[in-house]
This record gives sequence, C-alpha cells and structure tokens, in this order.
Amino acid sequence: MARLTRRDVALFDWFATVRIANMEALRWVLPAAAGRDEPVTVRKAQHWCARMESLELVKREQLFQIGGAVVWPTATWASARQPHLLSQTTRHEVSVSIVAARYLAAGYEWFRDRPAKHKYEHQADGIARHGSTLDAVEVELTAKRQQRYGAIFRAFDVRLQKGEITHVTYFTNVAGGRGIQQALSGSAVPASVRSRLRVVPVFDDRGHWFGDQQPVELGGEWVAPALPAPVDRSYARLPDLFDADPR
Repeated sequence: MARLTRRDVALFDWFATVRIANMEALRWVLPAAAGRDEPVTVRKAQHWCARMESLELVKREQLFQIGGAVVWPTATWASARQPHLLSQTTRHEVSVSIVAARYLAAGYEWFRDRPAKHKYEHQADGIARHGSTLDAVEVELTAKRQQRYGAIFRAFDVRLQKGEITHVTYFTNVAGGRGIQQALSGSAVPASVRSRLRVVPVFDDRGHWFGDQQPVELGGEWVAPALPAPVDRSYARLPDLFDADPR
C-alpha cells in the first residue's frame, strides 16, 4: 500500500494555499518540497498524481480551456473545498499555482494574502517571503479597467508605507502587462508603487509559462522581454468633415 512521505504532506499543505494546480506547477513544487530548485519531468509529476489517486487523495481531469490536466485534493484531505472546474477563475487559479511553485523553488515561502475587510483594501493572489522580502504577488491574464488599477495601487501603497510588504510583482501575459503599464503611466500613481512594482510577462494567453528558466525576479538569469508600449491615441487626428474630396 502506498504511504505518504514528508514531501507528500508538504504538497498538501501547499494545496491548502492554491487549491488547484496543473502538471507544470507540480513539476516545480515537487522538487521544491525536497529542497531542490530544478523542475522534474512531466512523467514524474503524473506518477505522483497516480500515486495520490490510488489513495483517493487527489482528483485529476483534462480541461480544454487550460490545455492539459488539472489536479486538486479531494475532501478526504482536511475536508478540502472542491473547485468549480468550469468557473471563469480556473485558468487564473492554475496560473497562480504555477507562480507559487516557482517561488517555492526559488527558496521563498508562499502564503495566502489576508482577505480584504474594507472596499479600499485589496487581497493579492499570494504573499511570497524570503528573509526580509515580502512580495505581494498578482497574476494578471486579463487587463482590468484603469480606474480599478488606481484603487488597487492605492491599497498597495498603504501596505508598502506600513512595511507590510516590500514589493509588488505582477506575472502577466502581454495584454495584462500592457494594461498595468498603462495604469502605471498615470500621474496619480503613488511613488512607492511606481518604484517597487514589477511587471513580468511570462505567460501566454492560455496561462502557460514560457520555458523552464527562472526570471531574474526570482533569482534566475532569464530576463522577460520588454512589453510593447501602449499606443497613445489621445492626439490622433480627427477627420475633418470639410476636407476636400480627394477624388
């Protein structure tokens, strides 16, 4: 009969913070739980899933919108709340699990952020801690309204000023990253946010992380490509209804 190892228990503790993951996240969190920083193969991640399935501790299902299998703990383990696989947030949750696993592999601890108790507060997707560094982490695959970013940045500014966090890092795709950059270009963005917020475009539009190299933000050598600058259409020439007919 299969038995749980210390690494297995560590993974279920991690699942308590991310709830659902895919094979890419497991490739990184499995070695991280054993103190290593290099990902394992997809086959080894699948083998772990099969072993846990034999104990009825996890479930696994293929999701077309994610582009692969997702896995989550069953209610057998600490009465875990079961995810809604067809929810619009599933892609986001899986992408958060990938980021969380990458942080663990880089030597960080990963926690859920505290819930927002007031409308002017904001709950990040996670908090990563390494020494004195407290990184509020966000995954942004769909750009928000610019007004919404303003409120989020003000909430982060309060926490930066209080020392509750030291940085804010957004892991994005191109569209999400451009939306954040456009919001940062506004004149009302607090100086602390502008200087300590990082935008790292590592995802494609389906939430797949590019490659196995760690970005410099996580102590690696890979530098994410610069995002294209937002197009400023504020000075675009309006058509002159009285222009001469070119014919």
